[in-house]
Amino acid sequence: MAYTQMRIVDGKKVRVGTFMLVRQFKGIGRIRIASGTNDPKTFKLYETALQDLYNTGNAAALTALKNKKCTPRELYLWWRDKTTQAPWQTEDRDLYTEITNWLSSSTLADTTIVGYKKCVDLLRKYTKIQTARVSDLPSLLIQFKKICESKRPPKAKTFNQTRAAALSFVRKTTEDKTNPIYLAIKNIDIISENLWSKKRVNNPLLPAEVDAAFTKTPNDELRDIVWFLCLTGMTPKEYLSDGWEVDGTLNGVRVFGRKRSGRYARIVPRVYQKLAPLPQKSYRTLLEEFKKVFPGRALYDLRRSFAVWNNRAGIDQLHTKAYMGHGASMTEKYMAQNTASWLIEDAAKLATYIARDRTSAVTVLEERLTLPSTPDELTRNLQDERLDYFRELLNEQLKTWHTSGKMRRLYKVDRLVSIQQPPNASAAQSKRRGEKTRGGQRRHEEDRIT
Repeated sequence: MAYTQMRIVDGKKVRVGTFMLVRQFKGIGRIRIASGTNDPKTFKLYETALQDLYNTGNAAALTALKNKKCTPRELYLWWRDKTTQAPWQTEDRDLYTEITNWLSSSTLADTTIVGYKKCVDLLRKYTKIQTARVSDLPSLLIQFKKICESKRPPKAKTFNQTRAAALSFVRKTTEDKTNPIYLAIKNIDIISENLWSKKRVNNPLLPAEVDAAFTKTPNDELRDIVWFLCLTGMTPKEYLSDGWEVDGTLNGVRVFGRKRSGRYARIVPRVYQKLAPLPQKSYRTLLEEFKKVFPGRALYDLRRSFAVWNNRAGIDQLHTKAYMGHGASMTEKYMAQNTASWLIEDAAKLATYIARDRTSAVTVLEERLTLPSTPDELTRNLQDERLDYFRELLNEQLKTWHTSGKMRRLYKVDRLVSIQQPPNASAAQSKRRGEKTRGGQRRHEEDRIT
C-alpha cells in the first residue's frame, strides 16, 4: 500500500493527493494507478475488490484497470453491484445510424432535434469520415475541434453545440455518466469565446421603428403579433405553445410559461382594449415572416424591447422583473410584491411612452388588437371596462334578490324591467298589498280636494 505524499502547509504536515494502488498479479503484471481517494476505508475496499477479481479468474477486469480503460471506483462499483456490462465494455455500433435512431425516437424539443441533426451533418462533412463506430466519437470531436478553431472567426458555437449533442447522445443511450466514452467527450474542452466571436447584444425595437417597418412592408397579421410580443415580453415558445390568456378583471395578460429558476404563471399589464386569439403559426413560419420585415433581427429582440420600453416609461425595475418572470433576489423576496396592484398604473405609463414615441397612428383590425393613441384614451377605456364588469356583478345580485323575494321588481342599472308577479305569491300578500294601495289613493284624493 503506497501512501500519498506528505507536505508542510501552514507549519503542519498534510497528506495531499490520493492513495496509489500498487499490486502485482501473476499473468497480468504490475498495476500502478491512482485510486482517487484518500480515505483508508475506501482504499481497503478497492484492494479487496481487486483481490476477489483475481481469485475468481476475472483477468479481463484487472487488465482493463491496468490499461486505464476504467477507474478504480468504476471497477469497484461494477464488482459491488454485480452489473452485467463492465465499464470498459461498450456496444460499438455504427455511429451515425445510432444517432439517427436516437433522434427519431427522442422526446427533445423539435428545435433541439433540428439543431442536433445539423451538428451531426457538419461533423460527418468536415471530418470526411462517412462510416464510424460509437467508440470513435471522442477522436472525431477532437479532429472537428481543430477544424473549427482554424476558421476565421473560429466556429466556437458550432463546435460547442456538436459537443453538447454528443454528450446528450451518449448519456441518453447508455444512461451512465461513468461511461468511458462519455467521460472522454466531457474531457474535451469547449472553444471559449474570444475577440473573433460575435456576442449577442441587446438589440431592441422602438415603437417608431415598428411603425416604419410595417409601413414599408404591410402585414396586418404579423404586425399584431409583433406588437403583442413587444407589449407582453413573452418568448416565442410561450406565445406559441406554453399558453396565455387575457384577464379582464385585472386588466392583464396571464402567461403560463415557466422560466428556468424563475417565476411561472406571471401576469403582465394589458396596454390594449380588444384581443381575440390569433391564428396559430409554427416557429419556423413566424420567424421567416418576421425576418422579411426585420432583417438581421431575432424574435427574442421583442422580449428585449419590452424591457427597454418599461425602463423608458419609468416603470420600476422590480415590476419589470416580475413581468418578465425573472427570479427575485433575496432582498426582493422580503418586499411586498402585489403584481395585480401595479397593472393599471404601469399600463398607463407604458401607453404614455408609446404614444410619445410613435410617429403615426396605426389602425389595427378591431377584432384583433387596438392600441391606444393617447393616455386619456387608455384611461377612458379602462374605466369603461371596469364599469361593464361591475354592472354585470350588480345585475346578478339584483336578480338573486328578486328570486329570493326581497324585491318585487327587477331593476337593472340602466332601466327598470317589469316582471310579472311570481305564481307562488299567496293571496293574503296580494290582498294586503291591494289594501295599502287603495288606502294610499284615498289619502291622495283627500289631500287634493282639501
